[in-house]
Amino acid sequence: MAFAASGLNCIAVGPTKVYTYYTTDTLTSASVLTNFNTTNCPGMAVGDRIDICHNTYALFAPIRITAIDATSCTYTGVTALA
Repeated sequence: MAFAASGLNCIAVGPTKVYTYYTTDTLTSASVLTNFNTTNCPGMAVGDRIDICHNTYALFAPIRITAIDATSCTYTGVTALA
């Protein structure tokens, strides 16, 4: 996935920020890990939530950031919360 800042929108602020990310690219764990970072997403922090939506709306992935730095992040996906 080629990260596109124009697809990332912060829709709620506070102690935990909520983002939506709209993309036309296929999302993979590797691309999510390397594209959501403090270089691409200044201000993103541990605890923030991202709702990732593919442009066809057929794919949707809510994630929560558990660690983040300048080049990568770790996250918990919805399947890990079940």
